[in-house]
Amino acid sequence: MEPLVSHMDLTMAIDDDDPEKRGRGPFQGQDAMGFLALQRHTFHFGHATPHPLNRALTQVAGSVVVKCGCVHHANLIGYIVFMKTTLRHAVFGVLFTLTLAAQAQLTQPNLPDHGFSFVYGVTNLQPEGFDWSAASSIQNVNFDFVPADSTAYADQFSQADFSQQTPGQTGGINEAFYEYNPDYFGFWGGVDGASGAQIVHPEVVEYLPYPMEVGDVHQDTLVFDFMVSGLAYVRDYSVDMEAVEVGTLTLPGGQVFENTMRIQANVAVFDSSVASSGSILTEGSQYWAPDMPLPVAQTYTYTQIVDGDSTVIFSGAEFLVDAAAGFDLPLAASLEAFPSPAKHTLNVVAKAGSWVRVLNLQGQTVERRQLTSDRETWDVSTWPAGLHFLQVEGSRTTRRVLITH
Repeated sequence: MEPLVSHMDLTMAIDDDDPEKRGRGPFQGQDAMGFLALQRHTFHFGHATPHPLNRALTQVAGSVVVKCGCVHHANLIGYIVFMKTTLRHAVFGVLFTLTLAAQAQLTQPNLPDHGFSFVYGVTNLQPEGFDWSAASSIQNVNFDFVPADSTAYADQFSQADFSQQTPGQTGGINEAFYEYNPDYFGFWGGVDGASGAQIVHPEVVEYLPYPMEVGDVHQDTLVFDFMVSGLAYVRDYSVDMEAVEVGTLTLPGGQVFENTMRIQANVAVFDSSVASSGSILTEGSQYWAPDMPLPVAQTYTYTQIVDGDSTVIFSGAEFLVDAAAGFDLPLAASLEAFPSPAKHTLNVVAKAGSWVRVLNLQGQTVERRQLTSDRETWDVSTWPAGLHFLQVEGSRTTRRVLITH
């Protein structure tokens, strides 16, 4: 997955006068994964062998090219995460963690057929954790997702749903083609706007599986042949994703995304021809919110591997600022509920007129009511003992309370 900042700055970090140093081939356009608007894809063909200590690159290097020109395998490995808890939290802590994981399950998003636009902010810093509220954008980027069948390349990318379009650094519009399938989010390749050169995958790269939950590991590899300016290339493309944890992501400007999943992402691209070979590795954390078509934030580090030597050529991050058109972002609503634990009464603070729904651990509705004032005191003496989740309808705002009798 290649963020936009690479398009702005990577060419400045590599010697363009020496193709052996710059690690790129005859044209720009699409990188390792290309995905977000922030990812202005650059077609580049590295000229180096993969570092043997890098797991993703090693997997790619071990693939075998068959007659069809491609080798493709994917798997999803679910495993149990064991947590050490104190006796005091052994019951409620584990149950709550499992509930969050279930709520944060990634599934196929419901997207508008006519397309949509987002604005992302780019920074050269890398925020950690789920609090990005202090992040500062050095540039905002507006990009468009348009129906793939409305583009000039509809026949070549007939199985894609959308084309991500961004202005090319050297002219034209760069396009990357994606599929949102009930079983996966997939990448089909792209087009360099300046040269018109195309890289069409013979099979889809399954970038993320649907559904995906905390603890899942997903890997996919595609090896295929393609031509650029009369020169034959072999591309080894590898993705390695692990869903690590769930939390509430806070972005600058007050955007709050509940049940956001942090996925550790590693994407490797290894290109080779009779003249040269090379690789680019992109590593970072992606933050996926439920029913969103893109990560709402991500960090990334680009590493170029030349003659066995690894060089970090850029690192940074990007985050969602706004939806420019065609997509309604979830509202950030204020909600407080206290005390917790509560025995008989619970104070609920939210905007008057808001509908608040109360769910138990099984996802069943315990109560639903509309607030008549900004602060109310509820009688909870009839609620079952245990953890409950209060949600403001129409937003991603959730609070948990423990009821004891």
